[in-house]
Amino acid sequence: MRFLVCKQDQEIERLNVIIQDIVKEKEEKERLNDIIAVLVVEKEKDKAEKDAIE
Repeated sequence: MRFLVCKQDQEIERLNVIIQDIVKEKEEKERLNDIIAVLVVEKEKDKAEKDAIE
């Protein structure tokens, strides 16, 4: 019985590590999407300013 509990604990720990990795990836993707959004807004702003000058 103890072996089974130990094996279950190991499996739970392994799954926890996988979940933590998935969460980190999701947070990194969200951070990169935020950076991209800021860059797109800046590009559009620059284009609008350039068009206004012409």
